[in-house]
Amino acid sequence: MKKVINWFKEEYINGYKPFDYIFMLTLLIAQIIVFVIDPGTSDEWINVLSIIAGITGTISTVLCAKGKITYLVYGFIQTLLFLIISCYSKLWIEAGESVFYLISILISVFVWKKNLIKTEEQSIEVKAKKLSKK
Repeated sequence: MKKVINWFKEEYINGYKPFDYIFMLTLLIAQIIVFVIDPGTSDEWINVLSIIAGITGTISTVLCAKGKITYLVYGFIQTLLFLIISCYSKLWIEAGESVFYLISILISVFVWKKNLIKTEEQSIEVKAKKLSKK
């Protein structure tokens, strides 16, 4: 249990500033407000999948920006739900794109694990690299 608590602290508490929490909360509230204003379809189960996909996508984006590897879990859930929604709506190109993203996420797990570093705040993040001008 202690290992899980330490992992949770490392992933979701260490290395964050108050701005990061406010930013994520603001994005999540905006996501929910937009969903309430326009849920999308009359199919309840698609609407539920849609809001879950939106929330997990928002969390994934913020975690990715912070260099946290758990963004891949949230991104996988969001992409899988979007694949289901796309197939139900017969948006086949979108569904194909989601399949590509799912494969990319699975590959990313191995690539990100190779580049993990421990930061000054005692959190584990991905070492950012810069592209050369070439």
